[in-house]
Amino acid sequence: MAEKTTEGKSFDLRLTRASEAVRKQYQSILTAEQAQRARENNGKTVTIDITEKEQFLDRATAIVIYGKADPQKMAQDWESASRDGRPPIGGAQDN
Repeated sequence: MAEKTTEGKSFDLRLTRASEAVRKQYQSILTAEQAQRARENNGKTVTIDITEKEQFLDRATAIVIYGKADPQKMAQDWESASRDGRPPIGGAQDN
């Protein structure tokens, strides 16, 4: 197995120091992303780079601190609902 980079070691340390709730949320986000990419890749496993993992950890931290409002999902919902030039009404989503 190859040596971890400084970024990889730094990320591992950051993940280790995170609270149990953040680690649990991070694992949930990471697993969901891996499953989605595997489906898109015809069932083959995919590698997620350290930069994306750091973003997932940041999202997990925000979710634990601020609640279940996922900023990325909110942005996607806003874009899909306001496609025709109007803001979403009552959290409307594109189904």
